[in-house]
Amino acid sequence: MTQREQLDRLVDEGNGYLSCKEAADRGISPQVVSLYAHEKGLVREARGLYRDPGAWEDPLYTFQFRYPKLVFSHETALFLLGLSEREPVAVSATLATGTGSAALAHDGVRVYKVRSGLFELGLGAAETPFGHPVRCYSRERTLVDLLRSRTTVDQQELLAALKGYARSRRRDTPLLMRYARAFSVDRLLATYLEVLL
Repeated sequence: MTQREQLDRLVDEGNGYLSCKEAADRGISPQVVSLYAHEKGLVREARGLYRDPGAWEDPLYTFQFRYPKLVFSHETALFLLGLSEREPVAVSATLATGTGSAALAHDGVRVYKVRSGLFELGLGAAETPFGHPVRCYSRERTLVDLLRSRTTVDQQELLAALKGYARSRRRDTPLLMRYARAFSVDRLLATYLEVLL
């Protein structure tokens, strides 16, 4: 298989996106990728990431690619996990304390910070609506994050998410309470759950 055929396959496998890193993993140099992108008319989404002009733009995947340390959280995580029907107006992401966030804030991302010891708690993955994998917190961690930030998030969204979780067969209440204890919102969560369960 020629390098161009390999790149065609990578674009197909990436739902219209081509990463220089994936190409390099297959032994294809950045110069060949750049030439291929120019010949095919690919759009440069970020440094090392190209998109076929016929493919849908995926801003969440592009953010994840540009800022690999971020984890989607709060309203964005609700949307990615299927706990909310509404696409968030602003992208919400969490970073470990000490990680620079000025560029993200400039790009319109609502940035939350958490200390390093709690950053990995509930870390998982989800797919964007366009089929790309991104880092995202679990359902339980997302609900705890929303409770922690209850003054800045939409109250209807918070209540709808808690109600949906309470009705879900996949709920893990002990895990939810453990996360709530770690973030010191266990009493508040217990109050909500008493009403909902």
